Amino acid sequence: MWIRVIVDGRAGIALTNRFDQDSLASAAKQAEKIARNMPQSNVPVTLPSEIPLADTLSFDEFTARAQPYDRAETLRRLFCRAQGQSVELSGALSTSENTLCIVNTEGVESYQT
Repeated sequence: MWIRVIVDGRAGIALTNRFDQDSLASAAKQAEKIARNMPQSNVPVTLPSEIPLADTLSFDEFTARAQPYDRAETLRRLFCRAQGQSVELSGALSTSENTLCIVNTEGVESYQT
């Protein structure tokens, strides 16, 4: 979870993968400390008071559930296509499933999978 705190137009962000009260409070304090130590910007950071999240059809079951073999096979096909093309390929392939949830003190509560 990303926690973003805004202090006097400056933003600080902290991450946690724990959802107990103490961990969330600790991450919020860390984000606040970061925000207080950020330089002032010409354009202050503010919280949105409205976030319309469009319905998307971006979820792909195969991608979300892909196993190591599936990812390796995708790369194998890509490498085969690149052979003889005078290109070099490198990198990594990972797949995941995410949920976006935005809640703030301005009353925004948006959720998207």
